[in-house]
Amino acid sequence: MTVYDQYSNGFDTRDSYCFFQNQWERFWLMNNFCRPYILTRVAAWVLVMIAFSGAASAAPAVEAATAAKLKSIEKQVASSQDRIRKLESGLREVDARIEKRVTKAVDTLKLLGDSRDSGNKVTNLKMEVIDFMRRQISDYSRRRAQLRASLDNPGSVIPAGTVQADIQKIDQRIDHRIGQVAALGGSFATHQDYDKYDVHDNGNWYGGTSYQLNEDYVQNRKATTRANQARGKLTSAIDENIKRLEFFNRSLKTRMAGQSAAGQERLQSDITRNEALIATLQGKRVDLLVPSPQNLRALGSKEAQSINLRLKETAAEIRRDQNTLTGTYNNLNAERARLAPLAAALTVLQKAASATP
Repeated sequence: MTVYDQYSNGFDTRDSYCFFQNQWERFWLMNNFCRPYILTRVAAWVLVMIAFSGAASAAPAVEAATAAKLKSIEKQVASSQDRIRKLESGLREVDARIEKRVTKAVDTLKLLGDSRDSGNKVTNLKMEVIDFMRRQISDYSRRRAQLRASLDNPGSVIPAGTVQADIQKIDQRIDHRIGQVAALGGSFATHQDYDKYDVHDNGNWYGGTSYQLNEDYVQNRKATTRANQARGKLTSAIDENIKRLEFFNRSLKTRMAGQSAAGQERLQSDITRNEALIATLQGKRVDLLVPSPQNLRALGSKEAQSINLRLKETAAEIRRDQNTLTGTYNNLNAERARLAPLAAALTVLQKAASATP
């Protein structure tokens, strides 16, 4: 039996050798089996410490990046808001210029009438200005319809409150134009009591009387015939619009069922607006049919022609301003659409910054 066999069986009597052999085997076991475990534990501990130190150093970097992003978004939002303010200011200036010119034309013409010299020139001018304002009303109505449709579009990024405020401004312009059309239409010539013939004494010794057709009577007949045509055209247009609005309201009421609360509210707002327009148009129709007493200044032919030239220049200026108004408003809405996601991103970043300890 070898020494190793004796040791392995527990019968070795040489204590010093057995002790040495025992210690050597422990060292060998420790070196070959325990070292990988120890190294693994040490490596894990080192990695944990690195991770904690990395997280601690990364936190300020993340905060710095968030702060930089927040500052950049704030700058973009401020820049966009500044452009919006400038566009809104320009829009108000152009709108005020249009209103001033239209109002001046209406206020001037409604105090003027035709004379024997001018024929129907003033009446024709009034009809042209009325047609011009009716086209403006149509333009405003188309723009209003576009804005109203955007309220039902879930993809629209412009805030609903902003769109509704624009619709209210357009409604004010429409109402104002309707009032101006009715005011100018109410200034058309009305029937005046003139004798059909002028009676003249011949002044000879045997007497005798002659009759001549009264020129004032002729002129009034001419003016009222033309005025009645224009007035009839206006009242017919009013009647057609009233029927259209009534039909539209019936259609809106049938669409109420199945709509969301917000959708029903918008439809009810449309119905209320149409009812108000119907009442306004009905009142203006009465004013046209029963005009108030007039005290018009009769114009001569040359003066009427001069006013005609000035009105044509004014109409050209208004059309240019309307084109500018449309372009400015389109640019305004484009900037509003650009601002919306920026403002949303800014809100998110501000909340994240305030939540950071």
